[in-house]
Amino acid sequence: MNLKALNNEIKGDKKELIIRFFQQKFLVTPFNGLMWNNFKYHATCLAFEDMELMDIPVQNLLFYLERQKRLYETNLQVIIELINGLEPWEEIDAEIFDISMSWVVAVTHEDKLLSVVAKSV
Repeated sequence: MNLKALNNEIKGDKKELIIRFFQQKFLVTPFNGLMWNNFKYHATCLAFEDMELMDIPVQNLLFYLERQKRLYETNLQVIIELINGLEPWEEIDAEIFDISMSWVVAVTHEDKLLSVVAKSV
């Protein structure tokens, strides 16, 4: 996976705080396994190709690569290019959200499908 375009990594305490808040907001507790398997809100599955049609911001996004445990601030175009550039043998499990944490999109390793979690209140 070529992560060169993801150059704004969030590390340390700030990363831990964001991920902890995300988990409290969106996941059942206790959770185990991958986060997208533990959402407490109803998820809708879409084809990855529909991502550009979704009503989500294109800038100031948080992109959490779950298997690598790395969090980046980036934009939608960079995320789309990264996922489209994956080799067939490469897997991705990632969450895309913004700092409002009112929505999340999970990109899964299962045929690159998206789970779109309903907006939470």
